[in-house]
Amino acid sequence: MAYDFDRLVDRHGTNCGKWEFQPVQNPNAGLSTLPFWVADMDFPCPDGVIEALHRRVDRKIFGYSANFTGEFFRSVCGWFWHRFGWYVNSSDIFYCNGIVPAISYLIQLMTHEGDQVVIQPPIYRPFYKKIECNHRTAVSSQLVLKGDRYEVDFADFERKVKDPRTTLFILCSPHNPTGRVWSEDELRRMAELCFANGVRIIADEIHHDIVAPGVKHTPLEKLFPDHKNEIITCASVSKTFNLAGMAYSNIIIHDPHLKALWAQKVQGDCGVMYPNPLSITAIQSAYATGEPWLDQLNVYLHDNLVFTRDYLAEHLPKARMTVPEGTYFAWVDVAPYLQGAARADVDSYLVKTADILIESGPEGSPTFGPGGETRLRINVACPRSLLEEGLRRMCTALDRLFPGAALDDTLCVTPWRSARLSELVDRPTVLLFLRYYGCTICQLDLRRLKEHYDAITAAGAKALVVLQSDPAGIREQIDEHFYPFEILCDPGQKLYERYHIAPALSMEKMANAAVLQKIGAARQAGLTHGAYEGNELQLPAAFLVEPGLTVRKAHYAAHPADLPAPDELAEWCKETEVH
Repeated sequence: MAYDFDRLVDRHGTNCGKWEFQPVQNPNAGLSTLPFWVADMDFPCPDGVIEALHRRVDRKIFGYSANFTGEFFRSVCGWFWHRFGWYVNSSDIFYCNGIVPAISYLIQLMTHEGDQVVIQPPIYRPFYKKIECNHRTAVSSQLVLKGDRYEVDFADFERKVKDPRTTLFILCSPHNPTGRVWSEDELRRMAELCFANGVRIIADEIHHDIVAPGVKHTPLEKLFPDHKNEIITCASVSKTFNLAGMAYSNIIIHDPHLKALWAQKVQGDCGVMYPNPLSITAIQSAYATGEPWLDQLNVYLHDNLVFTRDYLAEHLPKARMTVPEGTYFAWVDVAPYLQGAARADVDSYLVKTADILIESGPEGSPTFGPGGETRLRINVACPRSLLEEGLRRMCTALDRLFPGAALDDTLCVTPWRSARLSELVDRPTVLLFLRYYGCTICQLDLRRLKEHYDAITAAGAKALVVLQSDPAGIREQIDEHFYPFEILCDPGQKLYERYHIAPALSMEKMANAAVLQKIGAARQAGLTHGAYEGNELQLPAAFLVEPGLTVRKAHYAAHPADLPAPDELAEWCKETEVH
């Protein structure tokens, strides 16, 4: 059976955290924001899971439930053996409502306040949080990037685990966010250093089923049958079969003392013992029937990652990305494109300018710790059409002109002549991109610029206005000297595209109080709408350009009224008089 991973499924109206509650993650997000952040997939679950859940719902009672049946454990343990050749005894499997909560409980049970816990940044953010909220100290053994591949700095790792204050290592395998699938040799070296220094290991293997074709994941515990008591493995169907909302994880504990502590402290004191009855059904059926779906999924995810790499190579060529061995995250270095607001808080910048939500490492407070400061973690587990739209928005938002960039010396057309841009920019020049001549907001902007133009010329500067209008249409309405500045005509919107002056994503994004106020001001001034031209959703922009076509200032508008006033533009010119 072939599964259709290209089909778009509307998740609104389902209490979907990924789509509907994005403003909790970032207040600038809304219902139109495309999500590429949290790690769940926009694909329907396997048919076998859905059918089994329907049958279970038909039983009509959902009381306290337990995962004690032989059929349940045969499905879980059988999956581990079939996929990894890893034997797990059912008596060693404990339930928790998630791997992150399990790690928090295990830190409490396995360490003491003040102990050090080693992690390998750039790393999944909750590792830091759970270590710190339990009053332990996170110690970073940062991965090193050699070429396009992250590797363990074994000398540094050994120093960290030899510290007598270090008692625990949290291994992320496959690694989130870099996508490394550790080799057996790497796993052995890390574990042997831990065992030699009395450091126990929590292996977070939640992504163990999501690997590229031809790549093999090895459970750490499988390599060390004589050290089982020193390894706790955390596994789940949540990433594998898109069942994160079922809140069910399998925590594999062998040490009898730790088992007793888990039963007493976690199952007893914390009451973590009654899983959702539907989650039991979902897990059992996923492991029993979901393998063909998963195998096709992994191919689709890998193709999405290859598509992302190739799309970025064409549209954001200075970005760096390697197709990962595992997970469904593209880990992209966009350092050359981070300027101004994007560098300070790229998450909010991308929400505001591209209406997409991606997790990143903002300057000063990297989400993924050291090594993640200029990286974006893009979740590609979605239909390719959705991924392509998100990448288009992201590339448009990042590949913009910033101070220090240079404009192309292109041939420009005014209603009355043609000239190269370098000829027109013969002194500091305010370059304004509006919409089209018939737009009342644009007419108001042109009138205000004309009325206050002396302030710009007094600063030794000039202005050029770009419109998506046909030259002949403008000639019919005004003469050559009507404005003290020249109008450049770009009806094909080539300059807008070249300088990534994007349109709004929807008419909803064009309307707010400031825009309505400006429309009212245009009507009050007696301005009437003329011919419609160009892109009705086009947003304005403003640049200050010096001879030689170097950009000194750049402003991309968030809505049609978001344009610097003429007096502010004059101040721009004064600030650059020293150049």
